[in-house]
Amino acid sequence: MSSAIAEREGTAGVPDTPTNQRELIGEIRQHDQTLGISRRLAVFQNLALQLRGARSIGNHWVGLELDSLANQVAGRIFNPDDWGSANEWYSDRELENRDNPHVVAVLVSSSSLSDLRRAYPNIFADIGRFRRLLQETVG
Repeated sequence: MSSAIAEREGTAGVPDTPTNQRELIGEIRQHDQTLGISRRLAVFQNLALQLRGARSIGNHWVGLELDSLANQVAGRIFNPDDWGSANEWYSDRELENRDNPHVVAVLVSSSSLSDLRRAYPNIFADIGRFRRLLQETVG
């Protein structure tokens, strides 16, 4: 995608990537289909929007399950003193989805959304423009 973006901007492409536009787009399309990049980006963007809208989570354990194939985010909040249940939830999600590369589970603790944003900046990044460029490139 860096080379595709460089082409749009009229700058040099990334070394060791196809210089032929048709080849480059084919390679990007193949990676997008194989890895489900567009779906994953949609899920992460949805998660970021949901978390931006929330005011506070208190000092709780937050379990998130991201399904890039279904384009869904599920979450569960556990009380601060309920580490056992939070860890059990996380372990169950990991075990249940160990053979499913489309599902990612995380368990985090934070006293505020601003702390969560600082700890996990990539979740809150604005990926909308990149998603649009990817979709325009792969068609």
